[in-house]
Amino acid sequence: MSPWSGKLPSPAQPSSILQNLPDMGPLSPDNAVDFILSAANQFGPSLTILATGPLTNIAKAVQRSPDDMRKVGHLLVVGGAFKTGEFNFRSDPKAAGLTINSFLNTILIPLETCEQAKSPPGFLAGLRDKGPFARFYSD
Repeated sequence: MSPWSGKLPSPAQPSSILQNLPDMGPLSPDNAVDFILSAANQFGPSLTILATGPLTNIAKAVQRSPDDMRKVGHLLVVGGAFKTGEFNFRSDPKAAGLTINSFLNTILIPLETCEQAKSPPGFLAGLRDKGPFARFYSD
């Protein structure tokens, strides 16, 4: 895992995140690994993957096509915990280990951080019109 040198939009400016969120269109009939690899090819280094569950599909994508996954800009992983076992890592520890130790530019957001984070007012509601994936996340 390398240190991240980028800059996230200010929490006070959620509109900057929403303006840059592409509409991915209808849900894909393909499996998750195919979708991840397709997105890596389509968006390249501008792609940031937010992993909010077990890392099984990310690990499979890394194993299946490392060259395609090297194109991904960032991987934000919501998982792991410093004090206790955490569901996302405990569910598939091999995938978590493979992903965290891979070449991906990974930013780990541990459980303790997530428990303290709050979305700015209106942020989740603003996601609803950005496509089915964003709508699913906002709900």
